Amino acid sequence: MAHFDLSEVRDLARDLEAVGDNAQRDSRDIVSTAADRVTRQWQRNVRETGEAYAKWYWRAIGHDAPQWADGRWTSIVKPDTSLPQGNMSTGFEYGSINQTYPHMDAHRAVDAEEERFVRACRDFGRNVLWASVRA
Repeated sequence: MAHFDLSEVRDLARDLEAVGDNAQRDSRDIVSTAADRVTRQWQRNVRETGEAYAKWYWRAIGHDAPQWADGRWTSIVKPDTSLPQGNMSTGFEYGSINQTYPHMDAHRAVDAEEERFVRACRDFGRNVLWASVRA
């Protein structure tokens, strides 16, 4: 007769569940930090590429606090349209009849953050799993 002991698998599942309760709260900082970096980089990009007509646009760029929904944290980085020049992002980013080329400042900011964000998520996941094994 074959025997298979699942007790360690059950223990691991229980440990992961306990760690998961804290993981939601603790993972918020990863998204918040990434949103801060994207915001600052986008603002720098706009100051570098912006011509005289975009002198207030960079100040309109910001992000909201991370929100938990559907099993993940989300933070939106975008210009505040209630601020001066906050409504010019589409034309400035992708080009318009008023400028000769698209600036792609937001895209470049996201691209610059992508590797750091993926690494932070990977490290966080590894630390969560390691903590569950040691628990």
